[in-house]
Amino acid sequence: MAKDMTEGSLARALVEFSIPLILSGVLQQLYSWADAFIVGNIEGGAALAAIGSTTSVIYLFTGAITGFTNGISILAAKYFGEGKNDVLRKLLSSFALSMGLLFLVLSAFGFCFVESILHILDTPEDIHQMSGEYLRIVLTGIPFIAVYNVYAAVLRGCGDSKAPFYSVMVSSAANVVLDLLFVGVFQWSVAGAAAATAISQIAMMIFMIGYTIKRYEVLRSGPRGKRIDRTVLTDGCAFSFPLTLNSVISSLGSAALQSS
Repeated sequence: MAKDMTEGSLARALVEFSIPLILSGVLQQLYSWADAFIVGNIEGGAALAAIGSTTSVIYLFTGAITGFTNGISILAAKYFGEGKNDVLRKLLSSFALSMGLLFLVLSAFGFCFVESILHILDTPEDIHQMSGEYLRIVLTGIPFIAVYNVYAAVLRGCGDSKAPFYSVMVSSAANVVLDLLFVGVFQWSVAGAAAATAISQIAMMIFMIGYTIKRYEVLRSGPRGKRIDRTVLTDGCAFSFPLTLNSVISSLGSAALQSS
């Protein structure tokens, strides 16, 4: 059930809510760190550079997702506080589907133009092929990150920051294990690291959806329920767009700096 943070000590509630949130952010950094550390030690500097050269592109996608879902989290908290459970359920289903589809299209677009993207970033020729290989595989996990973040945002809006932390913890552990298996044992180099990342992100999304269905009856959509509500979709987009724009501009700045 959702947690009422207005009951009991406000300071304690804020601390209990914030700690899993902070730890989730730290664990999410393990994806790139684990890939870089394991690949760098096993495959060498060129493979490490190939992964590093794609960071700004990946952050462009994840930054846009995070910025947008931060707005959804605030809107979810508003609906939860007002007791509008029906609207809260529509918010979750509408944005889980729409963002999943949107970033599926954007990821496919990025997949098709990887070579052009790497050229714009002035990626060195000696790592160009490995960078493209890594980026293509990682992009397949972006739609799953989008769906995960929508679920995580709504649960945080309901006062539950532990579930996203648990899902990231499971995913981070899976990523490290798969990195060691794919890169160290199977010797798949950067492709193995990318596959480990994508698979662990899929596991993270599955964990979050399963947790939500099991623990939050109020967020379950009925078999005949309306999956996408235009009014909720419009309100959410208007609310979240400024946060998304801020994240995208920051990401583009990082990409421009890397290119320079």
